[in-house]
Amino acid sequence: DWPIRILGRRLMDFSKGPLLAFGDALDQRIMKFCGYCIKRIKSPQIALLMTPLTIGNGVLIIMILFTALLIFRL
Repeated sequence: DWPIRILGRRLMDFSKGPLLAFGDALDQRIMKFCGYCIKRIKSPQIALLMTPLTIGNGVLIIMILFTALLIFRL
């Protein structure tokens, strides 16, 4: 029983430490890139529609569709 507990604890420590830091850094870079893209759009109407949340939702939908494609093609 104790080897599983030790492995579980190490996995939790890894998830809380480096993996969480990587996720935060990736999130900051994506938000910075989205802000950059929004600033580069010349039309104010499009810039108002393309918020980081909207872009993130679009990326999420594309990722879900791509995942479904990969799963059902196997």
